[in-house]
Amino acid sequence: MVIKGAPHQIWGEPIKQKIIVKMSWTLIDAADSLQKFCQEVLEEKPSFIAIDCEFVRQTTYWPHLGLLQLATPNHAVIIDPVIHNLSLGPLEAILQEPSITKVFHSGHQDIEILYNLLGDCPRPIFDTQIAAAFAGLGEGLGYEKLVNVLLDIKVSKDEQFTDWLKRPLRQEQLDYAIHDVLYLKEIYGLLKDRLDDLGRQNWPEEFFLNLSNPKTFAIAPEKAWQRLRAPFSKWQQYSILWDLAAWREQYAQTHNISRSLLADNRLLLDLSIAPFMEQAELKETLKSHRQKLNTDALFENFYRCYEKAHQFLDQDDLTQQHRKQIIKAWTSQSFQNQLTTEQKQAFKNMRITVQKVADQLSIPVSCVSNRREIESFISCPDASHKLLNGWRGGLLREVLKSFLNQGEN
Repeated sequence: MVIKGAPHQIWGEPIKQKIIVKMSWTLIDAADSLQKFCQEVLEEKPSFIAIDCEFVRQTTYWPHLGLLQLATPNHAVIIDPVIHNLSLGPLEAILQEPSITKVFHSGHQDIEILYNLLGDCPRPIFDTQIAAAFAGLGEGLGYEKLVNVLLDIKVSKDEQFTDWLKRPLRQEQLDYAIHDVLYLKEIYGLLKDRLDDLGRQNWPEEFFLNLSNPKTFAIAPEKAWQRLRAPFSKWQQYSILWDLAAWREQYAQTHNISRSLLADNRLLLDLSIAPFMEQAELKETLKSHRQKLNTDALFENFYRCYEKAHQFLDQDDLTQQHRKQIIKAWTSQSFQNQLTTEQKQAFKNMRITVQKVADQLSIPVSCVSNRREIESFISCPDASHKLLNGWRGGLLREVLKSFLNQGEN
């Protein structure tokens, strides 16, 4: 539930007036200007830098960066990498500087862009959407809503559908872009102070670390099947999905085309459980999936993979055995499928208990624990479990004692 109102209404703190965000900014579209800005920031070593990306990704696998906006307490810039094909290499030192916190809002896609361009994730990270949840403002709070709630400012949406790759950009579009980070740096200060006041400054750290981990963004084609989280019952079905998802990922990356324009998840899942089809039958089946594999060359490419995926099931060799072991190990992580009837009831009771704790703190239950963590605890209760240690342990250790004792009996 999102708590409405300005900070003085939400947190009971006086605010003298509506926050007015004004700051001059600079447009950077040349290498020497970018180098100079980066040197100034590294010499100044501000405590944080707010970051936002404007990009286009409707039909491509890799997002095309249109603008990069940055704001420190004393500087604000818009970097235009498009007009002169500007390299962002000079930014690496800033993005990796441990004394400068990189502030994003719902930063997954922004960080993914920087990871793909520069080969590493920014760190350390502070995500205001995550922080807002831990501060009691609600889960998944959008940027415009957060600006309105904390700064009492209504963000204009007039330029939100801009083609950020088209040049020249109008002044209104540039103003829209820069205000994303000007507001963001103000929000950061408010949320950081609020988490400090609540004694929760370290609670979101696990989520922030995940965003700074390259494994979050590096998608190996041979592991793409895992992201679909298919509820299959047979290893053979997972094996077919393995090959089909790997083909889609590799083709999409190589040709820079959106996965969904090749084959959507539903198609891959359906084909993984369906009996083998000859070319004519499969082509007929695909007619119900408009704009999927819709050229002869693309279909032929896909069909070769589809055919090999089924042939692999008949190999019965070490390669197949190795894949079966990987699939078994991965599916065993879905503890809910392996819980006894008694454990399933304990799982339900524990979810209710954790939900009550979250409600008392006015934070989403996902901040405290997710489904998989509860499943793992019920499956194998242990005092060293993540839920009983750190800040979570302080919240849950007493209320989960009965569940721990049940597991020991």
